[in-house]
Amino acid sequence: MSDSRTTGSAREVLRGWLGDQPSIDSLSDEQAERLHEELRKANRRHAEKLRSVAEESLSHIPALLRPGVRKILGV
Repeated sequence: MSDSRTTGSAREVLRGWLGDQPSIDSLSDEQAERLHEELRKANRRHAEKLRSVAEESLSHIPALLRPGVRKILGV
């Protein structure tokens, strides 16, 4: 997560994620920071869930084939 959507001030990052919404400017600095942090946490939880689901789905693949399947899928 080091692209332009994840670096800079909280408002800049929110604009990267949510677009140029006028409501972002109406947030106080504390609210913008909190929203930024909560969205980062949600993003991390989502990524972790996707990783765990991918690993779980590999349990249906024979063990000898899993490394090749992981490589193909990029997990």
